[in-house]
Amino acid sequence: MHKKVNFFIVGAPKCGTTALSDYLNQLDDVFIPEIKEPHYHCVEWDDFRRIKTEKEYEGLYNKNFDKLCGDASVWCLFSERSAEEIKRYNDSAKIIIMIRRPYEAAVSLHSQLVYSGREDEKDFVKAWDLQRKRSMGGAVPKNAIIKEHLLYKEVYDYPAQIKRYLDMFGKDGVKIVVFEDFVDKTEKVFGDICDFLGVKIKNRVNYEKVNSNRYHRFPRLAYFMMRPPGPLAWMKAWLKRYILKGKPVLRPLYKKFSVKRERPMISNQDKARISEEFVEIEKETKKIVGSLPW
Repeated sequence: MHKKVNFFIVGAPKCGTTALSDYLNQLDDVFIPEIKEPHYHCVEWDDFRRIKTEKEYEGLYNKNFDKLCGDASVWCLFSERSAEEIKRYNDSAKIIIMIRRPYEAAVSLHSQLVYSGREDEKDFVKAWDLQRKRSMGGAVPKNAIIKEHLLYKEVYDYPAQIKRYLDMFGKDGVKIVVFEDFVDKTEKVFGDICDFLGVKIKNRVNYEKVNSNRYHRFPRLAYFMMRPPGPLAWMKAWLKRYILKGKPVLRPLYKKFSVKRERPMISNQDKARISEEFVEIEKETKKIVGSLPW
């Protein structure tokens, strides 16, 4: 029988998916590749996909198909086509959805996109207020790659996204993890996730915090390396695809030239205004998930 990737951590972004991937990868019986976010199944965003053929995709897992193999492409939750594509690829796959209070997640995503050079408006409130204009193609940063990823409210419009996966895989095939619970009760929640996946925790797991908020010391240099212009972009793409095989070897360098920093303060008035726009989303999410700490 042809081996397939068994489980998918589909998102949402900035909801603890990197930490969960790291903890799972510490288990002897689990394998998540170095390219943890190939986004192979995000077929509507071809420029964003790091892996584009099934042969390349399964090549990420090489000889590890004797283990429980996972894909942690976090934009698969927001993608309108990924649920169907994952179902087509492996109809018995297990799905992990991670959600967080939408306002907090949106602020964190904005910070991450600024760090990666895909967002050029460093003020979250101003970026939030640009959403309508950007949805129509205006004020989109040249390095954004996918303009829809800058529509912060839509990214965290959980109900429709969750429903797509429940419709495809059923309640037994989908595990919804709440970020705030994951942070407060990490060991218990992680144990529940392992039970869902059918994997035993045989070794000690280091529950270290990962993916903290960072800023580049030399932003122009970092953005040049991330998104080089003209022929250099083609050269970087060729090297990554054929020489480095997609391995994120530059990430340690980006991290070395970055520093941890607190996010800029947002006024209580703006926080209340933006949070109010998520009230209906939170209400509908509770109907699906049940009790939430928001």
